[in-house]
Amino acid sequence: MTDEYQDIEAREQDRFLPIANISRIMKKALPPNAKISKDAKECVQECVSEFISFITSEACEKCLSERRKTINGDDLLHAMTTLGFEKYIEPLRIYLQRYREVTKTDKPDDSCLPTVSVPDAKIKDNDSEEDDPDDD
Repeated sequence: MTDEYQDIEAREQDRFLPIANISRIMKKALPPNAKISKDAKECVQECVSEFISFITSEACEKCLSERRKTINGDDLLHAMTTLGFEKYIEPLRIYLQRYREVTKTDKPDDSCLPTVSVPDAKIKDNDSEEDDPDDD
């Protein structure tokens, strides 16, 4: 195996949630005597990663359009609404509200939420696209 191939494979694995976590969640949803194949776990692992990327990408677009660098919980809810997952919004909104209450500090509300940073390069690219007169 070449170093380049190992690097690509390592990056590929970095985008997936750990298979043990996937397996644990799947087992909780099934009867105690149910068996889960390795292929099924890997398939769900890949699907979950794609779903997270899908939602995060949409949330990132909102942040870029508002010239912000950090995705917050409200951005994720907006992304899910935009992408057609409306039926999940209310339970997630309740969860987010409770999470904020439990983790409340003297800092502003969003300071305790997990965040994802948007690279400066993306913001700069977005700025140059908006200023480009050829796009009109």
